[in-house]
Amino acid sequence: MVSAVFHSPLALAESTGSPAGAARVAAPRATPEAERADAGASHVVAATGQADPVVAAAAGAAPAVQAAARSPFDWRVLALRTVPPLLGLTLLVAVWALVARTSGNIPGPVETWQQAVEVFSDPFYRKGPNDQGIGWNVLMSLQRVGLAAADLPLLAKRRGARLILINLAPTSLDDQMDVVLRADVVKSLQALWSALQKGGDSTGQPGSDL
Repeated sequence: MVSAVFHSPLALAESTGSPAGAARVAAPRATPEAERADAGASHVVAATGQADPVVAAAAGAAPAVQAAARSPFDWRVLALRTVPPLLGLTLLVAVWALVARTSGNIPGPVETWQQAVEVFSDPFYRKGPNDQGIGWNVLMSLQRVGLAAADLPLLAKRRGARLILINLAPTSLDDQMDVVLRADVVKSLQALWSALQKGGDSTGQPGSDL
């Protein structure tokens, strides 16, 4: 009858007192990330018969990338970006309140806030032609400005002006223009200005023949 006893290398080193074995015993245990990286590199070697340097390098860099991803949040950067604006706003409000208190003719921050809340709480109310919410006033102002800007070229044409339209795409006003240029506006204006400069007199004034 034959019996065999197998000893692990660590147990054999501990029993024999080998320095190499003691060093292996004293070596720290690898982290789970490092073990997974070593396992990935071992699978590459086993599958191809040779180590792929690119894959091995990526597997070795994985623990470092994971450690960088778990880096703590930098509160100092957040403080540098938020504290100075807040301090400046606080200083502005304090100076405003001080000036309002000393002068007596300027509403302070508290009074201004209360009036703003009252105005914006119902922006679309109607209590007559002269008593409407701020929302209606803003819409009517935008409407007046928009209609005036849209009708300005046609009003100028009715009074004898010549109109030039510069646009890359067709528009609804093409038929009413004297000249239509399918070009970039910025480049066209730059070329026009260069032509005016070349046609000017010696004093740099634009020429009257252009």
